[in-house]
Amino acid sequence: MADRTETRTFARVLVAVNEGKERRDLLRLLGGMKHLEIDVVDDLSLVSPNDIRRTDFLIAWYASLQKLRESGANAYVQISRRARVIVALTSDRLLEAAGTLHLADSWLFTDLTMEHLSEVIELSSSGYTLMPPELGATFGLDELRLNLVQRLSESEMQVLRELAVGQRNRDIARAMDVSEAQAKSLVRSVLGKLHFRNRTEAGVFMARQQWRDTIPSVEVH
Repeated sequence: MADRTETRTFARVLVAVNEGKERRDLLRLLGGMKHLEIDVVDDLSLVSPNDIRRTDFLIAWYASLQKLRESGANAYVQISRRARVIVALTSDRLLEAAGTLHLADSWLFTDLTMEHLSEVIELSSSGYTLMPPELGATFGLDELRLNLVQRLSESEMQVLRELAVGQRNRDIARAMDVSEAQAKSLVRSVLGKLHFRNRTEAGVFMARQQWRDTIPSVEVH
């Protein structure tokens, strides 16, 4: 009696990482692994339904994955249902990529875990990731943002302190002796540099740091 069990020999890996060192390193390491069929795509939105059905693992740069999610949720759902999604990023982009990480089954830090790519792929099949020891002790959005606070100007720091006590743009402008338009611009700059979604998130963060005494507080004006 013939054996009807279908054995799949190769797993297909789709790489959606921009040209450069990361892509070259990825392809070099993938090329050294057995039983893999490797394809490269520059734009995830151009992946055909047939390509999706044939894909077992998607390794995508975090920005490409976010762009796909924003431009076509249906396309992302189709890929994530069929393939294990591995989001690629560098450790210094972790905060910037925070809104994308939950979309993936696993994370690949190209500056820290690239040489462990085979383990990352294997772990992704079970929904796990390989966390670099360099990040293990400090992994948390507050800690990551604290590393970026030092990049703020004196005026931006003052704005962050004002947000911690719930000040509006009008109040911030009066406290800093600037126009309301300038205050609004400074608030926008702070949100962008520290990757906050809104001023409330920024205020809560700053208030939490002041309570912990990691950043000095400010009196309400």
